[in-house]
Amino acid sequence: PMPFQKFFLFPTAIFLLFTACSLKYESSSNAENTVPEIISEGAVFSSVEDEKKLFSVKTEKMEQYQGSSQSCSKKLDFEFFNKDGILQAQGRCDFLYADENTGEYILCGNIKIEQTDNEITIFSESLKWNEQSQRLYGQKNEKVTLTKKNLTVEGTGFCASAADNQFSFSGNVHGTLITGEEKEQ
Repeated sequence: PMPFQKFFLFPTAIFLLFTACSLKYESSSNAENTVPEIISEGAVFSSVEDEKKLFSVKTEKMEQYQGSSQSCSKKLDFEFFNKDGILQAQGRCDFLYADENTGEYILCGNIKIEQTDNEITIFSESLKWNEQSQRLYGQKNEKVTLTKKNLTVEGTGFCASAADNQFSFSGNVHGTLITGEEKEQ
């Protein structure tokens, strides 16, 4: 495993954001579970403490359903700030599915997560965050790309731990390390 910096405040923020709302797209015989109770378009949510922004979330569309712990947002952008108000991480995904009861968050489509202070960026089409284990997972056969300055590593079976600042790939690992001076053109 290689060192991995913490920047997974995202799930906590999403949990706080969706504490009172949920979405369920699966078929149901109960009409109450298939018709949104609230639809928010162009929603922006922020958390501020001691007059400093902790996080900001923008979503194109969010649907909330009554009686469910599951939620969904479409076209999600997020930013996280440290206690001094300096940007720590930012990212985006096409869809976010959240289950408050299990603490699982699934990000899908065009995922990009950047940690600004150590210049790590993660790209994928599907990632899952588990709140309890503090781990971010890629699907077994799904490619995940991680970049840091002049290093790019991609592979399948991605797993990152916020608890011990480590990440690993279990298969098909490829990497590129660029060394030397770049020539100006």
